[in-house]
Order: sequence, then C-alpha cells, then structure tokens
Amino acid sequence: VNFGESITYIGNEAFRECASLTEIELPDTLESTGGYLFYMCTALEKVTFPESLVSMDAYNFTGCVSLNGVNIPAGLEYLGDAPFLGCMGLTDITVHEDNPSYTVKDGILFNKDETVLYFYPPSRTDNSYTVPENVIDIYDGAFFQCQNLEAVILPDGLLTIGGGAFDFCSSLKSVTIPES
Repeated sequence: VNFGESITYIGNEAFRECASLTEIELPDTLESTGGYLFYMCTALEKVTFPESLVSMDAYNFTGCVSLNGVNIPAGLEYLGDAPFLGCMGLTDITVHEDNPSYTVKDGILFNKDETVLYFYPPSRTDNSYTVPENVIDIYDGAFFQCQNLEAVILPDGLLTIGGGAFDFCSSLKSVTIPES
C-alpha cells in the first residue's frame, strides 16, 4: 500500500477483511485512525506504526489471528476499546519507553501506572493468573479467548470488569472476585 505524503487520518474499516494483507507500514504523517481498521485481516502479521500516531479508535485489530507482534510508539495516547480482540497469535507487545499512556509488564498490556489491564495475550500458556493488586479496571475483552487460563484471581480494590473481559475462555473454571 502506498500512502500520500500528507495523510493524517485513515477512516473506519479502511482495510477491513483484506485477507491477503500480510504487512503494512503506516505513513509517517498519520495522527489518528477510525475503528475496525484491520478488522479480520487474518493474514496480517506485522504493522509498523509511525511515531506521529496519537489515537486509534476501537477494535482495530479484531480477528487478526496472524498478528504476532506490536510495537506501540511513544506518542500513542489512545488505543480504543478492545484493540487486539481475537489476536490469537499475538505474543510480543512492546511499548516505547517514552510512551505516557501504556506499558507492558510480563507481556501484558497495562496503562502507564498499571491500574488498567488492557490486554492479556491469548497465546500465553499460563493456566492461572493473579491480577496485580493495583489494578482497578479490567478493560473490555482483556482476556478474550485465553483458552489456557483455568483460574484468575482478581485484586481487592478492583472496580470494573469490562464487557466481554472473559469471553471464550473455554478452560476457565474459577474467577476469584473480591468483595470490593
């Protein structure tokens, strides 16, 4: 895909269901995108984000089962709801150290102060997970299709469990929910 030199926005569903798309480098001038940008691009393995990118709307990589790595640039402040829903092959998430909004701890995507758990990769082989004590919000679809998880322990102080947070966790037998 060749982009013009001045593109700052790519709209909703621009590459929806492009089943043969395997790799894309977004233009250096891109600042934001609409939602569902790469929805069901099942062959997509690699996306290169420009440092200029600030905002991406919801569900941008839903169903990108071949996506195996994502590098979140320093300037990205907003990823939208459930950005990696159904990304079964996603094993490597990195966040630029200067990013003010996101961080990765043990391969799991959190907000910078680690109070919001955004994404737990479904490809992880752990059969149990204890959500860190400082997490107060589990994002929509955060554990979607984590088929190896059998048990999750949620922390005291947790305020919100987002919609579909544990959808299609077929092995999940136990979720310990605190009284808070």
